[in-house]
Amino acid sequence: MRYRSSLALLGAVVIGIVVLICCISKVSRWLPPCPFHLLTGLYCPGCGLTRAANEMAAGHIVAAIRLNVFMMVIIPLIGLTTFIRIIAHQQVRMSNRAAWIVLASMMIFWAARNIPVFPFSLLAPH
Repeated sequence: MRYRSSLALLGAVVIGIVVLICCISKVSRWLPPCPFHLLTGLYCPGCGLTRAANEMAAGHIVAAIRLNVFMMVIIPLIGLTTFIRIIAHQQVRMSNRAAWIVLASMMIFWAARNIPVFPFSLLAPH
């Protein structure tokens, strides 16, 4: 049973990647801008993520990292950790400690990317 659910999860990830590669470049032009940025003028932790995924799907890794470095690092790390746990037949669950570390890191990134001084200004999506 555990093996089947692991295969189903892996299949869903593969399908998601294919959909991302095939569709996101066509859809991203029509998506609305970030409402948080429109209201406050500040960047949220997810600002630039859609464009980064679009660049990643096109194979432009450096451009994707420039748009949202935090998500381009953390999403593959979480995916890799999940994949390793599936292969090792371990329970796929993030510990409370790891979740707090990710949340704290995201909050620090959120604050830092809105500081308009070099080198923090490099964290803003550009």
